[in-house]
Amino acid sequence: MIKVLTIQDVPKISEYEQFEHDCLTMDQLMNMLSNKSYCNLGVFINDQLISYLFTATTKGEIDIVKIFTAEAYRQKGFAIKLLAFLESKYPKHILYLEVNELNKPAINLYHKLGFQQINVRKKYYNNINDAIIMERKIQ
Repeated sequence: MIKVLTIQDVPKISEYEQFEHDCLTMDQLMNMLSNKSYCNLGVFINDQLISYLFTATTKGEIDIVKIFTAEAYRQKGFAIKLLAFLESKYPKHILYLEVNELNKPAINLYHKLGFQQINVRKKYYNNINDAIIMERKIQ
């Protein structure tokens, strides 16, 4: 089941984030969960959060800030379901995201979903790895 994330979900999100190389800080989480310009969604199985999506929304544009799926649930389509739900909520928007050039599984998924590379931020991650900027127009 897909639900809007709330402050009550912070402990589980924080638990997942502590193992991420690009983890969200507590301040970032609290800001995104309390700010109406963000759309934050989670996939829950038996009331357990297993995948989530944080996006910043503006008129006509959506920036994907973070998409995450717990390791045991990866490659089962949960990220795709979150994106499909988001698209149904925001038709005719443009989705933007950035991904580390080394994150080949994510890059492959985004290409499969119709995202196109539009730019590169050189040495964006730790002044070493490039960030690939991608976009997709929602029909």
